[in-house]
Amino acid sequence: MRNQTRLRPGRESDAPFIGRLSGKVFGIYGPYGSLVSQWFATGATATLVAFVDRVPAGFSMMGAAFQVDDTVHAAELLALAVEPEYQRRGVGTQLMQAVERAVLQCGMKKLFLHTATENTPAQKLFERNGFQVHRIIEAFYPEGQDALHMGREMGLPKERPEEPKF
Repeated sequence: MRNQTRLRPGRESDAPFIGRLSGKVFGIYGPYGSLVSQWFATGATATLVAFVDRVPAGFSMMGAAFQVDDTVHAAELLALAVEPEYQRRGVGTQLMQAVERAVLQCGMKKLFLHTATENTPAQKLFERNGFQVHRIIEAFYPEGQDALHMGREMGLPKERPEEPKF
C-alpha cells in the first residue's frame, strides 16, 4: 500500500513540529529551530505542512522579497525540510511544486533561495525544479558555512530556463 501525502497551510498548532524539524535538519548551520519558529510566528510567511498518512513529514516556508538586486516581485523559499525517514519519497518534490504554484498565483516573477554548499541532496532537488546557482555567499550561515544563492524565473520551463538576473 502506497503512503498518501497531503499538504495543507501551516497552523499555529504546527509550530512545535516546525521548530523541532528545523532544529533537526538545519541545526548544524545555526539556531534554526528557534529562528524558523520565529519566522513562522510572525505570520509574514506562507507555510505548508506535508503529512504522510496523517503524520507530519515536512514543511516549506516562503516569504516575499520586495526587492532583490533591482528586481521587484520575487519570493524567497526560506525553508524546506523533510523528516529523514520521509526523504527520497517525493515529499520534498511535492512541497517544492506547491511553493512554485503559490509563487505564480501571487504574481511573483522570480523565486530564490539559499542552501549550504555541502547540502547536495537539497541542491539536486532544487536543480530538478529548474533552479540555477547564481553565486556563492561566503560565511552566510551563523555557524560560518557558505551558501549557494539559487534562483529561477517563474513561468519558464524547468528543463532549460533562461539565465535569470538576480
